[in-house]
Amino acid sequence: VAHPLNGPVRTLADAESYEPPDPTAPHRLGMLKELVHRYKGHRAICFHHRAAFMWSAYLMGMDNILADFLLEPEKVEIVLDKVLKTNIAVIRRAIRAGAEIIVLGDDYAHNLGPMMSSELFRHFLLPRLKKMVEAIHEEGALCIKHSDGNIYPLLEMIVSAGPDGINPIEPAAGMDLKTVKHLVGDQVCLVGNIDCAYLLPFGTPAQARDTVRQAIADAGTGGGFILSSSNSIHSTCRPENVMAMVRAGHEFGAYA
Repeated sequence: VAHPLNGPVRTLADAESYEPPDPTAPHRLGMLKELVHRYKGHRAICFHHRAAFMWSAYLMGMDNILADFLLEPEKVEIVLDKVLKTNIAVIRRAIRAGAEIIVLGDDYAHNLGPMMSSELFRHFLLPRLKKMVEAIHEEGALCIKHSDGNIYPLLEMIVSAGPDGINPIEPAAGMDLKTVKHLVGDQVCLVGNIDCAYLLPFGTPAQARDTVRQAIADAGTGGGFILSSSNSIHSTCRPENVMAMVRAGHEFGAYA
């Protein structure tokens, strides 16, 4: 996956002088107004955005920001705070415009584990994630926290930030739905985790159905589970497998 090696913020002076884009610009909310008009009262209106990490990584370059957690923490703190302030402003606008659920899309991990130590996450990212979740709740919306990858070392901290759901509990990264249900299922709704890396693109409808049945058995007890793919419905997912997933959700699932 392509990712910036460098960005406009390279020095402390760059961080101090950086001015984020205007959060009140009309195009920031995309198609939200149209979706609210068409689906309010019929479907949950979700708005996908970020907290502080990934857009800061775009500004600095991923390798640079991870190194600068240790080498130039002051610079990182400045960028994170500017990004967070801007994103909170956008989120507040989105909720006031009709969004009911905010999906926060900062990724913290790859398939083998987090991109930073638990200590660095606790210092740099957890407090800012909490601020974003608090802002979402202040506006009366729900928050689903997304992170691909193996987030087991960060799971308890992510849940402690207060999101209403976590997503996608990625099986290709070794995340097991039943295990996560046992660890945090009494604290947060689980959203996932039908594999879109291999199963939905390359499997069969029968395999999709069986996987959904097992997922509901593993995570549906007592409620607190929303069936979804393990990331998205991307262009290589076979339509017949996606439809089998949806049909199986209705067949085996129930509202609790």
